[in-house]
Amino acid sequence: MTQPEKPIFIVSAGTGGHIFPGIALAEEAKKRGKMVFFLGRRGGMEEKIIKGFGFPFWGYHFFKKLISFGLLLSIIQCLSFLWREKPRMVIACGSYASLPPILATLILGFPLYLMEQNIIPGKIIKLFSPFARCTFFGFPPAGRFKGKWIWTGNPIRRIIKEIREKREENILVLGGSQGARFLSLFFKKLALELPNEKFLIQVREEDLEKVAGERPTNCSFFIFTPDVGEIFSKVKLVISRAGGSTISEILYLGLPAILIPYPYATQNHQEANARFLARRGGAVMIKESSLINNPEKVKEIIKSLLSDEKRRNEMGEKAKTLARDGAELILSWLELGRRYERDNHKEYPRDLEEITTG
Repeated sequence: MTQPEKPIFIVSAGTGGHIFPGIALAEEAKKRGKMVFFLGRRGGMEEKIIKGFGFPFWGYHFFKKLISFGLLLSIIQCLSFLWREKPRMVIACGSYASLPPILATLILGFPLYLMEQNIIPGKIIKLFSPFARCTFFGFPPAGRFKGKWIWTGNPIRRIIKEIREKREENILVLGGSQGARFLSLFFKKLALELPNEKFLIQVREEDLEKVAGERPTNCSFFIFTPDVGEIFSKVKLVISRAGGSTISEILYLGLPAILIPYPYATQNHQEANARFLARRGGAVMIKESSLINNPEKVKEIIKSLLSDEKRRNEMGEKAKTLARDGAELILSWLELGRRYERDNHKEYPRDLEEITTG
């Protein structure tokens, strides 16, 4: 009698940028008949979102102080759970909140894989990459990186891949899973100057009443939602922060974009992401400081792009050339890439094509 295949455990904890790539990977794994289980913070935003997608979720207590008894308790919880469940592998999406299950995985000797959504890897990814079997990057990493890695692209959610018909209607303004009050207010004012354009602006739930008050008739607001299929299907231009997972979905859909990196992102990784796209013609990058110090110039840049359909189409086509669905590539790698380890190749493949054709 054959033993049932052990589950793949995915650690998704923190912001939407760490949660949705894990969900996208789980959707593809489930499609291929794999068992998937999620680990995350008990009571964190990931618990509600992941359970909403119908995946089993186990939560651990997480304490923000890294040197504390609370961290030790979190690690012990994860050790107990992983020892009991004995996963086939653990795939962690980064963030400080993923520290306890990563440590528990290494202590118990289960295979560890990492996912990094941005060009500049985060501290947790850098710290543990030498101990991981492989790190899957959403974009080619900047600088030297210790450990085995491959550029797969970020996993794309099923709800994005199922968008078939696109209608150019709205200017979509995104502030990430945390929202961005500054962007909401700036583009609410810009909507007054562009009465013939329709603006759809994401806001934080606690800001909705304040920001949406006395809104222009051509301006609508929405709070963060995982169900973005309908929203993305009616976009002529995206104005967004520059988190790796958001950018990847914009690229996949071939949408022209203006990227406004969050200036306080760790290691300024959002600006690195935005520059990667801008240098390849897939987006325009505008620093937040320009919105503050020279708003009129910024408005002219946006108005110019809105009036130039040809340029927007060209940006969208260039964006598509940079798109990769990491969900499909990562799972293919986990099957095909094993022979590189088995054959003891000294040079590790940096692109899936090297595996499939090598």
